[in-house]
Amino acid sequence: MSDDEPVVGIHQPNFLPWLGYFAKIAASDLFVWLDDVQLPRGRSYVSRVRARVGGASRWLTLPVRRGDGGQRIADARVVDLPRARQKLLQTLRLHYGRAPHFESTMELLSPLSGSEDDRLCELNIRCNEAIAGALGLSPRFVRASELAVGSASTQRLVELTSEAGGARYLSGAGGVGYQDESAFHRQGLRLSYLSYQEAQRGVPTGLSVVDSLMHLGAEETARRLEPGGGESLRIDLLDRPTLRRHIDAMLAITDGAFAQSWQRENFLREAPGKHAHSWLIVESAAVRGFLVATTLHGDPHLHLLIVRAEERGRGLGGRLLQRFVQSAAMAGFGRVTLKVALDAEDALRFYARHGFVRIGSEAGYVRLACQLGST
Repeated sequence: MSDDEPVVGIHQPNFLPWLGYFAKIAASDLFVWLDDVQLPRGRSYVSRVRARVGGASRWLTLPVRRGDGGQRIADARVVDLPRARQKLLQTLRLHYGRAPHFESTMELLSPLSGSEDDRLCELNIRCNEAIAGALGLSPRFVRASELAVGSASTQRLVELTSEAGGARYLSGAGGVGYQDESAFHRQGLRLSYLSYQEAQRGVPTGLSVVDSLMHLGAEETARRLEPGGGESLRIDLLDRPTLRRHIDAMLAITDGAFAQSWQRENFLREAPGKHAHSWLIVESAAVRGFLVATTLHGDPHLHLLIVRAEERGRGLGGRLLQRFVQSAAMAGFGRVTLKVALDAEDALRFYARHGFVRIGSEAGYVRLACQLGST
């Protein structure tokens, strides 16, 4: 989270969601419950989640009463709440009753066990805020229905971020490919992507946070939201303010990595497309790597991709490269280009794995391109 540019996370109020959902809350200064959008048709995470049932990953579901037409999440009601609640609590007791933190976890679910309010949205928000509090998470929670924003799609996210008082919108990794990134930039907002991967081995992925709370407790579950507990990475567009804020860290990463080190003026020099195509990967407020690109001969052209030496082997370079390629494709470009030294065999293999092919050579370098329609 940031003191000088408040980060806003926005999400539908899901039913006892997975750890990655709470990693997003942990990374937000303000978190908007998207309660005034249409309830997804069919099954969705608003009313169901996976848990360990009988040793396997199975769905826990709250049945929802469906209207004749579309209804808002805020208006959705649980079918026969007493019966649905009894079934859910019996399932949890049967399969988690011997877990070391069963009783303390069930206390967090009191909005489900003790409320007569059958509105799905209210049950989800109250449970999720109780769990967030137990995990030590304290963003300012606000409901979209309180912000009176009437637009749709990406523009709605832009306006909600602004109305909530944010300067940066935090998207999940799933937002890549469908959001209009330029809409945030036009509003003067910054955009980040959060990628979270669970670290616990031997356990099915994507389980409800309840599973971790039952077996590990709130303290250990909170640790899994921290860097190194799970893997929580943010990929930020390297716009001018972000570049100036992190330039010292970037120079430290490049120092000694090349025969001719990049200088401060190299990074600060303006070039066409530079702040639209360059990206930075951050974890626990520390820069782990970055990518610098500009528009060259009409194509996004990668000039520098580097990750801190001690972070190599984690796939961070691949994530940065994928973000660069995806963003260029979303902007309507047909290909991205770069050049690599002829004798840089590891780099050549790396780019080949990511869809780059040779298009020419020049003075000791190989020119590569990735056709965006093939990625």
